[in-house]
Amino acid sequence: MPTVQQLNTVTSITSSDYLPVFISQYGDTYKASAAVIRTYMNELDPTAPTADVTQYASPTTVSTLTLTTGANLWVILTPAVQYLSNLTLILPNGSTTTHGTVVRIYCTTPIVNIAYTLNGAIATIGLPADRSANHPFAFKFDSITRNWYLI
Repeated sequence: MPTVQQLNTVTSITSSDYLPVFISQYGDTYKASAAVIRTYMNELDPTAPTADVTQYASPTTVSTLTLTTGANLWVILTPAVQYLSNLTLILPNGSTTTHGTVVRIYCTTPIVNIAYTLNGAIATIGLPADRSANHPFAFKFDSITRNWYLI
């Protein structure tokens, strides 16, 4: 049997492809489909966020934006104004948001005043009150403290 270094390299796999798995109980290597391994990984952490969701918005000078929930979020703001004077972000529900969920915000214009509605969270830690144009920021949810932290 070849060693791992001797095997050919692939750049993608499907759920029906097989991967080698050493089963310590039997002291031998067996095959497992990628689908079986994915199921096992989900069982290890069933609360892991799914793929990113993109949310688009074109806020006006004074706007409120409700951030969607359920996955990591990429928010792209393209205001039709030169700057946003007041933007209120209603954060995903702090009671149901998955631990480790990340929200990324990108805005093409400056934001002079950013306010955050906690929506069940306890606090925001380090989140900016304003932002220059084209300077994204991101924050992450911790379900133990129920806080959003700037990352």
